[in-house]
Order: sequence, then C-alpha cells, then structure tokens
Amino acid sequence: MKESPLITLVKRHSETHFANIKYGYYVLIISLVYLIGLALLRAFGRRTPSRSSSAFKNKIIYRLYDIDPAIHLGILFFAVLVPFYYHYSLTTQSTVYLKRLGRLSYALIPLNLFLTLRPNWFLRKNCTYTDFIPFHKWFSRIITVIGLLHGIFFIIKWAIDDNVSLKQKLILKTFNFVGFIISILVLFLLICSIGPMRRYNYRLFYIVHNLVNVAFILLTPIHSRPGVKFPFLLLNCTLLFIHIINRIVFAKSLMILNKNANYSKTNLVHVRLPRAILPDYFEPGSHIRISPYRRINPLYWLLPSHPYTIASLAEDNSIDLIIKETSTAEPGSQIESLRSNPKSFHLDQEKNYTLINSYPPSVPEECYSQGTNIAIICGGSGISFALPLFRHFFNKENVKYLKMIWLIKNYSEYELVLDYLKTNGLTFEKKLSNNKRISVFISGEYTAETRLDEITTNIDDENSEYEMGSFNNEDEDLSISNFNSENADSNDNTPETSHSPTKENGSLIEVKSKHSFTLSNELKSFNNESAQVNQNETWLFSCGPPSLLQLSKKYCNDERINFSVRLTDYEGKRKE
Repeated sequence: MKESPLITLVKRHSETHFANIKYGYYVLIISLVYLIGLALLRAFGRRTPSRSSSAFKNKIIYRLYDIDPAIHLGILFFAVLVPFYYHYSLTTQSTVYLKRLGRLSYALIPLNLFLTLRPNWFLRKNCTYTDFIPFHKWFSRIITVIGLLHGIFFIIKWAIDDNVSLKQKLILKTFNFVGFIISILVLFLLICSIGPMRRYNYRLFYIVHNLVNVAFILLTPIHSRPGVKFPFLLLNCTLLFIHIINRIVFAKSLMILNKNANYSKTNLVHVRLPRAILPDYFEPGSHIRISPYRRINPLYWLLPSHPYTIASLAEDNSIDLIIKETSTAEPGSQIESLRSNPKSFHLDQEKNYTLINSYPPSVPEECYSQGTNIAIICGGSGISFALPLFRHFFNKENVKYLKMIWLIKNYSEYELVLDYLKTNGLTFEKKLSNNKRISVFISGEYTAETRLDEITTNIDDENSEYEMGSFNNEDEDLSISNFNSENADSNDNTPETSHSPTKENGSLIEVKSKHSFTLSNELKSFNNESAQVNQNETWLFSCGPPSLLQLSKKYCNDERINFSVRLTDYEGKRKE
C-alpha cells in the first residue's frame, strides 16, 4: 500500500500577529476614562487657590484644573504606557512593539478629534474648545511622532536584516508602501509645524495639518495589519463628520455694517456687525469665528477662520468688535499697506463673510453669578474682552468693588474706544460709585497727536496663536516695562498727567500718562476687599500679551485670588 505524502499546514500569521488588538482596545478605554475624569474635574474640581494651602499645592491644583498639557499628558500617557511592554520579548519579538507604536498612535486619534469639537456638547457646560488648544497642540505632536517612529523603526529593522529585501518589504508590498507614504506625509507635517515655519506661513501649515490628518485617518486602515476599521476608523470618521456638520449647520452669511478706523494714528479699529447673527443671549467675553469664504468654496475648508472677541453684551443693538489689524506699514502709508499686505486679514465693508459660530468664553459660570469683588486688567486689543465684563458687573447691584485697568501705547487707542462708547450711548454715571472705576495707562505721550511707531511682526495669519499657541501678536510689544516711568516714552516738555477727560464718564474713567505702573499698588482696595468676602466672590481677569498675563498670574497666586487669563491675539487681530 502506497503511503500518502505528508502535508504540512503553515499558519498564515505568526502567533504574535494579533498581539496588539487588545492593547488598542485598552487605549480606547483609557481615552474614555480620561474624558469622564475630565468632565468630573471641571464639574466638581476646585480651581480656587486655597488661602490655607501652600503656593506650590495651589499651583498644581490650578494647572490640573486648567488642563495643563504637561500634567494631563503625563497622566494620560502613564496610563497607556503601563502595559505597553508586556509578555513579549523586546529582543526576539520586537516586531510586536513596533506594531504597537503604530496602533497606539491611531487609537489616540478619537480622543484628539473629540476634544477639538466646536461646540463640544459633552463638555460644553464646563469647558470650551479654547481650553484644549495647548493640550491639542502637544497631543497632536506626540501622536504624529509615535506614528513616525513606528515607520522609521521598521525601515531600520528591514535595512539591517540580511535575510530581508528592503525594496520588497517597503515598496513592493502595497500595505507597507501605503505606510511609507503616511510616514512621508507625517514628516512633512512635523517640519511645517516647527515654530519658525508655522509663523512664516501659517496657511501652509494649516492646509498641510488638515490634509495630512485626513490622509492619516483614511490610509492607516489600508496599511494596518491586523485591521483597525472597527472601532477606530468608524469612530474617527464619525467625529470628522461631526466636525464638518458643525461648520455647516451653525454657519451664517455676514455683512459688515460699519468700520471705524484711523490708520494714521493706530491700528486699533472698531467693526460693527448685525445683531441678528447671534442668538438672543451670549456670555460676556464670548467670541465668534469668521471666514472670508462661503461654505461651498473649498478654501472655506482648507484655510483657517479668524476668531474675534465680542465687545458687546447680549442686550446691545449690534455686535461690536474692537480689534487690532496687522500692519507692516511705513509711516504715512498705513491704509495702502494694510489693504495690500498678503500676510494679514482685515474685515472690510465691501466684502461678504461667513460667520462659522459663536463660542462662550473660558470663564467659570460661578464667576458671573457669585462675583462681587472684581478686577480686570487688559492691554491693547484686550479691551474687547475686558469691556463687556466690566459692563456686566457694573450693572449688578451686589458688586462691592469693580476696577478695570487698561494699558495702551498711545492716546489714539483710547479715543477709538471712547468713540465706541459715545456711538452706542454707553454711559455709567447713573450707577456710579466710588468702588467702580476705569484706569487707563498710556506708555507714550498724552496727546491726541501722538503717533505710534508700530512694532509689528510679519505674521502669516491672524489665527496661528489661537490654533497652535505660538505667542506672536500685535500687542506683544506692549510690555509691562513700558509702563515704568523710567522706560516710558519720554518728553521733557510733557509732564506726568492724570485726567478724566470725558463729560459723560468723567468721574469713572481716569487716564494716566507716564505714570509708573505697579499692579499691587493699583489693586490695594481690591485686595483689601478680597479679605472681607467669600473667596468665590473675588476674581481677577487679565487679557493681554504674555508679560501682562504672567504678572497677573503671579499676583493672583501670591494673594490666593481666583483668576482667568487670555492672550490678546485671541481678541481679534488674530494671526487666537
């Protein structure tokens, strides 16, 4: 009898082929747990600096509440990396860990997409999307670096293995070649995201950022073995779809009603929009995002929109913006340069725009309802955030102390805001008291003819800081050092002045020129009042360049005072 030949069956996949599937699910579960923890933190967490705790403990508590990237990313990646090295040998089964890097990068994308939703209905009550901008910036970079390392390590592994053809592995195998293309795209994105490159041409970065993200989401399932179509591709595509729907459903056509500008003296301008573009109620300090393109235009989706803080209150008859326009002009040619400068964005009456949506400020709800001892300090275009807050608290009967400090470079900026108040019939005299006041500090000469030699940055887009957190803005040269008497612009014939130059609000607004500025001196009454009221009733708001925000944060940490800060380029001259 003839024996039948021996048939040997070879497994299509090695025993480690499916080793990372459970790890991908684990990362997804950690992402969900992080979101739940974040929602609980913002709903029940304490951001108030305790007067009985140490300054270090208060700082950690605030950074945790404020979604500081260093702390939150540290917690998140500690959780996802704890089981990263498990069971398999790093020397003999290194492929498992190289594949695990790739799955980790893709499994983290749903969390990143979810946190950047505008609006985010799950976290809307206690968070705004602006709270996540620093986190998103660093989280995105880490995800792309992990994905890039996955590709680089595989190329190195194949290159040093004499038993493997690099060409056959990398080029001839379709799914590996797709991965190689993804790596090239990710590398290009990382190059474009480097600070100098991003600031030089933010629009290029923004286009590359969006296109590479979409390519990464759609091409990775073709490359991945085993597949990631469910649940990761499904989740990512669903979240992308929600992003698209948000930019369609909430968008409205927009026309500029009026624009008040005097480029020969200042690049601070007042823009008026129709009241009907916003809902009946919006919080003081809210902002809008505007695109110069219609929704059917591909550039609406490819290029960034521009955020502007609303200087009005919900009860006003119009929506007003007080913004700084980027200028690279030489003296005497402001208008021409502003209009022709390709690296700037300006709102003009003769053009149509699209309002993408309105967004609440990153201000806790209890501040509006419980605040009775309020200080607001702002610089330059930060007045657009400070003024509606001042008006809101000014109209409240239970407010015991209210002071707004505005630091500017020349008197023309004050004139423009004064004109805005007059045009809208905004006077404060009927409810005026000794504990409610506005102080305006001018670093230059106190004269209506003073002309500011603007120090500007060649900015590609008014949006770059707001999107990615690079600190370049029109108010950055408004340094606190300019308000020290020895550093202020000096003129031997111009004495220090302190005036209340308006008839309507003369006893409310005090304008000071060439006075040295010390925050602790200006807020003595505020600090004294804070010791007599509940800690939740005392708040300091600050909006301006980084030097001003750092000064405000230090003051609040030292005095154990609640604070909310915002960078000026959020305000509108946005390159936020």
